[in-house]
Amino acid sequence: MDEKKKHGIVLIIIAACFWGSMGIFVRRLGNYGFSSIQIVSIRITIAAVIFSIILLIKDKTGFRISLKDIPLFLGLDQKCSMDMGVFPVPRLKPHAS
Repeated sequence: MDEKKKHGIVLIIIAACFWGSMGIFVRRLGNYGFSSIQIVSIRITIAAVIFSIILLIKDKTGFRISLKDIPLFLGLDQKCSMDMGVFPVPRLKPHAS
């Protein structure tokens, strides 16, 4: 077995361990009074920070974006903000008959 394949298997095992232990942390944070959306926000923020640090160390050019992609980033930001409730969107309530 070559080195790349061994490295890939090790990364899969590490990912599975993190995935499996996630429930422990979610349960603990829930016991401390965090809501589901707060727990998701914490997870996303921690992941973004970790991935940013790794990208800074490995390849700084990964942070470069094309000017034509800026509207896509802004649109994605607006969509995610609406989904997360930062900009509340009125929801239709079912009509009682």
